[in-house]
Amino acid sequence: MPCALERLNDWVMKNIGGNGTVIIDSGFLQNPINELLFRKATDDEVRTFIHDISVLPKPLSPVCVYLRRNDAEEAIAYAKKAKGDGWANRVDELLKQSGCENFFQRRFQLELELLPTVEHIVCEIDNDNWSEAKSQIERYFQSISMKQ
Repeated sequence: MPCALERLNDWVMKNIGGNGTVIIDSGFLQNPINELLFRKATDDEVRTFIHDISVLPKPLSPVCVYLRRNDAEEAIAYAKKAKGDGWANRVDELLKQSGCENFFQRRFQLELELLPTVEHIVCEIDNDNWSEAKSQIERYFQSISMKQ
């Protein structure tokens, strides 16, 4: 995935010295890991790629906000409920066609293993209770702004 690394590097170079905060939803772990696993990458290939991309945005002082559920099954069950039957059926069919057994469990384990490659905060999510996670994120970023 050299092209993805080049594009990320170009984006970082364009944003060095910029003002404000940029939020990239699922851009560091979930999407790259999904793509690699669907392409039958080994866990070592995934680790290498995530390590490669974790270095590029360092000049921007990135922080990964990881919204964690108890396990992969709980996370995918919540996503299916939130995104609806159409999405859930497409995901189930894609997994079935691709032969990616234990896809979500494998991704979940890799995500947790790879989090330490960047500055991060882990927010535990229980059902639909987002209030504690929101408070935790606010406290984290307030503490960062007070250090500056």
